[in-house]
Amino acid sequence: MKYGFSALCSDEAHIYAVWIGNTDPNRLDHISVFGWDGQGIARYHTDKLIFKIACTDDKPENLYALTFDPGNGFSLYTYTMP
Repeated sequence: MKYGFSALCSDEAHIYAVWIGNTDPNRLDHISVFGWDGQGIARYHTDKLIFKIACTDDKPENLYALTFDPGNGFSLYTYTMP
């Protein structure tokens, strides 16, 4: 796979997807945000590789991610979505 999506999650307003933003399928370093109508809303480049994401309806501004950084290993990270 050159480009595509891996992990997905959603809340009442948005669908979040980890996007492979490179020809290297291991570069899981973008988050794409879609509305339920399928229209793209935003795309964010991150400084970490993202393997899993989760969100909750009670804190819609927070996107939780299992991330990997070669120097620090795995960690749980919170991205605040605008």
